[in-house]
Amino acid sequence: MLRYWRKRITEMRRITSEQRRRKLNSLISAAGVIFLVAGMATSACAKENVPAPRPNIVLIMADDMGYSDLSCFGSPIQTPHLDRLAANGIKYTHFYNAARCCPSRASLMTGLYPHQTGLGWMTAADLGTKGYTGDLNAECRTIAECLKDAGYSTYLSGKWHLTYAKHVGAAGPKDTWPLQRGFDRFYGMLGGGASYFSPKMTLDNKALKNGDDRKRLQHPPDNLR
Repeated sequence: MLRYWRKRITEMRRITSEQRRRKLNSLISAAGVIFLVAGMATSACAKENVPAPRPNIVLIMADDMGYSDLSCFGSPIQTPHLDRLAANGIKYTHFYNAARCCPSRASLMTGLYPHQTGLGWMTAADLGTKGYTGDLNAECRTIAECLKDAGYSTYLSGKWHLTYAKHVGAAGPKDTWPLQRGFDRFYGMLGGGASYFSPKMTLDNKALKNGDDRKRLQHPPDNLR
């Protein structure tokens, strides 16, 4: 490229002023095209480096409910809010439940068969074999752990039911509680069920005393409103 420009300058020294002017305009035009192309290429590269907008992901699991209960799957029961979520999202039609709540949860949360997660049966007991420990094992990754690695903020509210029943008390151990399995915040029940009137609730890694949860619902912190 340097040799090219030196040659053109040498040629210009040998020609008349009018010819020199025309030649210079031609060179400037050519240089302008080169810079324009380079600018377009730089602009294209910049656009490629801009990350594509990522969707919000809302995952809802409801126990004891089938396809026939949602109008977006053909039910006569009107469920307009859930229908709106389905219309603007993705409807899966090949997810098979495991006939019980926590094994189905384990599959939905990890994408694996429940036995691969340690929850082949229930959280109520450790049956002494790898697929039936009653606890979410360390060999699987939850969707929350994957999304958190990708820069998402992750929140869970409601029923967890993926921790061995003897480990849901305040003393733990807490290695399979939601915050240790990928969630930034959690408010709900660690176990499989509770009283509607005095449920045993947990906030993040803290088991709440009876009545604490009702106070928090009446005056929740700003980041949970």
